[in-house]
Amino acid sequence: MSKPYISVIIPAYNEEKLITYCLKNLKNQNFNHPYEIIVVNGPSTDKTNTIAKNYAHTVVQQTGIGIGQARQQGCQLAKGKILAITDADVFVPPNWLSKIYNYFLKHPRVIAITGPYEFVHSGNLNKASKIVRPIIKELHQFISDTVPLSGTNSAFKKSAYFKAGGFDPEITGLEDVELGIRLSKIGQVVYLSSLVVKTTDRRFRQPGKHILTTLLPTYIKRIVLKKKDKRVIWKPLK
Repeated sequence: MSKPYISVIIPAYNEEKLITYCLKNLKNQNFNHPYEIIVVNGPSTDKTNTIAKNYAHTVVQQTGIGIGQARQQGCQLAKGKILAITDADVFVPPNWLSKIYNYFLKHPRVIAITGPYEFVHSGNLNKASKIVRPIIKELHQFISDTVPLSGTNSAFKKSAYFKAGGFDPEITGLEDVELGIRLSKIGQVVYLSSLVVKTTDRRFRQPGKHILTTLLPTYIKRIVLKKKDKRVIWKPLK
């Protein structure tokens, strides 16, 4: 393969039920330039590693703990000028990479872009998110003066990523949002509403519980108080 223009990094931990669909969608892009898919396999005890090797260009075993470290490990291996990040339970549209490429091409001053996600087979959650997401976005912009970067659906220039310091391997929750704040200090980070992906509703089947016991406390700790630890927050889900 020629040197890739975009590197897609995916952390995965016991994702044998979903990672095939994720990687098939990434392999079937209408993107006309070389790109690579990198999977960082956590200590999976299922067939995640075997399945990933059937589709990804590079599959490596995670050497640390937590999703922040996994994303950082994958980004360090990337050969592309653009780093695109998503998750193993995310299904990107055929034009995902083309949209990322074209936006950076037309907006050379932008160093990072991020977009929303929709839930698969969950109409009520999608309706609620259309109301809640703009509020959260505005609150985060008020607190941090930038848009919230999403590990589910983002891309950034590799040069800017390393200049900002990359993902903090000691942050195991909202490591994406924290990186977005640091990226915004050196360049423009844009929320692109047309860059949409689909994901499962696994963490939001009890939305109140997930928001109140995980997201909100983590946001206050990581983003507002700027504290961190090595405790794994996001547990693997079935």
